[in-house]
Amino acid sequence: MREEVHSAVLQARWVLVLIGAGLVAFHGSVLLNVGKLAESLPVPVDAKTGELPTDDEVEANRARFRELARLSSGWNIGAGVVAVACAGLLPLAPPAFVVIAALFFLGVQVGLGVLEPTTILNGIVVKIAIIAGLFTVTRKVLEAETGQRAF
Repeated sequence: MREEVHSAVLQARWVLVLIGAGLVAFHGSVLLNVGKLAESLPVPVDAKTGELPTDDEVEANRARFRELARLSSGWNIGAGVVAVACAGLLPLAPPAFVVIAALFFLGVQVGLGVLEPTTILNGIVVKIAIIAGLFTVTRKVLEAETGQRAF
């Protein structure tokens, strides 16, 4: 393996491991504390009447939050595991495994966004940073392998 390719693969591996471990750690802690998070949700006041919702409505909102948090965290943990697995397999086919990790992460975010559109903007800065990091290492790996500027 040429030195440029080796350097790009090493950088891509660290980025994938960092992204994967971060996703697993953050969403793992959310998954472990989903009950506490649901109980700490603020109770919204009706804007028109100024009345509080009934206890049943509050519990339904909390149950929906728990359901979405478990679903979102589970899929994001899966994306983290895929990123770490791709980091391990990276020397076999560097561009392919970086693209697989990026597409899986994007697929999870799009799927969750379709399922619950309010989740699209949750952590948008982190999502953009992850996508930018994956895009950057994909470009570096392609440039190192081909010797030409990639996109």
